[in-house]
Amino acid sequence: MEFRIADTFTAALGRLARDEQKAVKNSVFDLQTNPTMQGLQLHRIDASKDRNFWSVRVNSDIRIIVHKTAASLLLAYVDHHDDAYKWAARRRIEAHPKTGAVQIVEVRERVEEIARPRAYQENLDLPHPAELPLSQPAATKKKPEPQPFIALSRENLLSVGVPEDWVNDILVATEDQFLELATHLPGEASEALLEYVSSGSLKVPAPVVVADPFAHPDTFKHADTDPDEVLKDFSDDLNDHVLIGATMDFGTLTSTKPMEIQVFQLWYFAAHPEKAARPDFDAIMEAADRQFPGIASMDRKNKKRAGLRVLMAAMRDPELMDHPSTDRDVVRSMS
Repeated sequence: MEFRIADTFTAALGRLARDEQKAVKNSVFDLQTNPTMQGLQLHRIDASKDRNFWSVRVNSDIRIIVHKTAASLLLAYVDHHDDAYKWAARRRIEAHPKTGAVQIVEVRERVEEIARPRAYQENLDLPHPAELPLSQPAATKKKPEPQPFIALSRENLLSVGVPEDWVNDILVATEDQFLELATHLPGEASEALLEYVSSGSLKVPAPVVVADPFAHPDTFKHADTDPDEVLKDFSDDLNDHVLIGATMDFGTLTSTKPMEIQVFQLWYFAAHPEKAARPDFDAIMEAADRQFPGIASMDRKNKKRAGLRVLMAAMRDPELMDHPSTDRDVVRSMS
């Protein structure tokens, strides 16, 4: 039986407490060494539309979500009991009809109010229009927000891996709505669309024909078959510190840096201000605080969303992109 780990599992694992991670790793070892799964407490996720989703009991609270077929076992997600079951209930695994890559697809009909504009928000205490006096001056008509994907076709979106469930939402999404929608898309699709927003060019990957859809290069985008290596001392936050070291080394070797690296470095020091507590970093911290005010107190998801928002704005700024210190091509040539 083929044993695989999806990046959704490793990301979720990194959000657990250290003692919970240790318990999960022990259970993963049991799964890997006991392919018949005899003695393990598995339960089918009845609420899921994918009949191959099962939960594995780690302890009284933590559950691993696996996708089990006769030929393979995929570690898909891990979380506290209710959240793990909710995650599985909203997803299915299938080969994309256009690209052929196997994807974890969030079921659109189970996602409520995704990126939908809200006219009245309770926390803002806004009055309903019917409660306004008739003498109230007419509100200034707001300028329509740009819809970056409106010129694309369904075929365009399918060709970069957007699941069929999400095509209509992406076509009419504004930039702000896309930031929310992107978190619900497979990795290869959100990356291609971000590239399109920033460059205006949709790079469609060359067709890949494989006998086994799981062998497709975009399957789960970063699925791994070496669980011992993936799980060893894993932490999502640890990635930040590894990446900042790599980007600083990159900067010492070149005279220019891609916008992705420039924004990441500001994002890193704004998110981890303790790493820049020295006088020679004052200018960097001033710039980081301007771009990412209050980010240090945000949760992980909103920190990443803030970084994506600033990156999208920077890559659409001709002055920044044409600046002598900006390398426009190096990241794309390596990807």
